[in-house]
Amino acid sequence: MLDPHPESRFTMMGKLVSSWLSLRSMKVIESVKWVHNNGGASFFSKVPGNTPAWSMILRLRQPQLESHARLDAKLLEVMFRMFPDKLEWQDYDGLTPLHRAVLNGSIPAIEMLVRMGVDVNRETVDTDRRQVYAGWTAINLALMKRKMGVLTDEVRAGGIVEIR
Repeated sequence: MLDPHPESRFTMMGKLVSSWLSLRSMKVIESVKWVHNNGGASFFSKVPGNTPAWSMILRLRQPQLESHARLDAKLLEVMFRMFPDKLEWQDYDGLTPLHRAVLNGSIPAIEMLVRMGVDVNRETVDTDRRQVYAGWTAINLALMKRKMGVLTDEVRAGGIVEIR
């Protein structure tokens, strides 16, 4: 049951996060915790693959309802507590969770990531996909997207502001 689906190759975490996007229920968070406690948690949504499960949440625009955005941040926090060594993981576009949260305007996710200790000055890396420029920080990305409203006081206080 906890193994990846034989046809889709989605991990249990991938299936739960996928269901999260339509349900946004505390029951899904409890299910994620149960899967983790029973040895079925995977950082990736599919196997083999390099797509982190968090990307299914952070690749989307911030939900219109503030309550949904806060629930998203809660699930993300649970996931990153399971895999604390992956807090700075860069996805296939060379972006960390903080970069994605800034690009998509998710203030609750930004606040949670900063509280968990992400490096606000971590730079994007160049990939074959070239979705963003290499060497950009979360603040650079926010300025590029003209979303200054997504910068929290914590990011402003510790971030290097340099327009490239």
